[in-house]
Amino acid sequence: MSTPPVSSTIPFAIDPDGKAYIPAAAVSLFLRAIATCCHNLADEPDYTLDDIADVLAQEADAIDCRAIARAR
Repeated sequence: MSTPPVSSTIPFAIDPDGKAYIPAAAVSLFLRAIATCCHNLADEPDYTLDDIADVLAQEADAIDCRAIARAR
């Protein structure tokens, strides 16, 4: 069983044109979580920046999918 993306809990809002967006407070919390993750893994020899980049790309994909689904 895979772990759901952290971004799955980020709230979306819909603007009058039907486009999904993420409130600034949620973006700030998400960026702080990313920074904390990077700090926690900085001294771990089993993880590289490529590993972190892969996870961030997966989170971005999850956000894109949710935004598209929500805006329909």
